[in-house]
Amino acid sequence: MRKRVFEPWMLLSLVLLLAGECQFFGAFGACGAFLIIRVSATDSQGYSRIGNPTVTATLVDQPSSAPTISRHASDSTVTEIRGSGGTYDVTVAKSGFASVTRRVVVPDRGACVSPRAVDLDVQMIRTAR
Repeated sequence: MRKRVFEPWMLLSLVLLLAGECQFFGAFGACGAFLIIRVSATDSQGYSRIGNPTVTATLVDQPSSAPTISRHASDSTVTEIRGSGGTYDVTVAKSGFASVTRRVVVPDRGACVSPRAVDLDVQMIRTAR
C-alpha cells in the first residue's frame, strides 16, 4: 500500500480554510459572545458610582439580534454586554434618575476575532422626588 504524503501547503490550506469559517470556531463557543461594552453609571451630583442600573442594548442595524447583558461577577456597578462588533444604542436606567441613551460604535475586527471592548460611563441626573 502506498503511503500518502501531505505537503505543507496542503495542511496550511486546510488550516486557513477552517480558520476563515466562523462556524468552525463557533462550535467551541468562541464566536458571537465577545465582551464588547462595559457600562457603568455615575451620579452627576455626587460623582459616586450607581449600583445595579438596568441596561438594555440594541444593535442598530439588526434590532432583532439581542446581545447578552450581565453584571460583572464582582462589581455590581459594572454591566457587561457581549456580542459582536457594530453600532449599539445602549440605555441605562435607575429609579430616581433620568434614563440615558448613548450610541456606541464597537469596531469589528473580522470573523471570530474579538473586538476591543468599549468602556461607557454615563452621567445620570437625579430626578425630583
